[in-house]
Amino acid sequence: MTDQNLAAPKRRFRRKDASAYLKERWDLSYTERTLAKIAVTGGGPRMEYAGRFPLYPQDSLDKWAAAKFAPAVNSTAERRPQQAASEHTASAA
Repeated sequence: MTDQNLAAPKRRFRRKDASAYLKERWDLSYTERTLAKIAVTGGGPRMEYAGRFPLYPQDSLDKWAAAKFAPAVNSTAERRPQQAASEHTASAA
């Protein structure tokens, strides 16, 4: 038996459960249908397939969800430079 076989299995979610996980863990509301749509258009969490079934690894959901949040600020004035930098980065890509 190799060390790979002894490792704890990675937790994976079907879309319905991924939606519930994002709501419970991150308070993000992405329905099963929304996850299906962004799986087609891009920009969603990474997924793996078990046959024809998409599965979302927990670490992929966590990484994607964490990227949705901007750094904390003390006032809206602090947010303006962040938004401008974000918009500039998006238009340059």
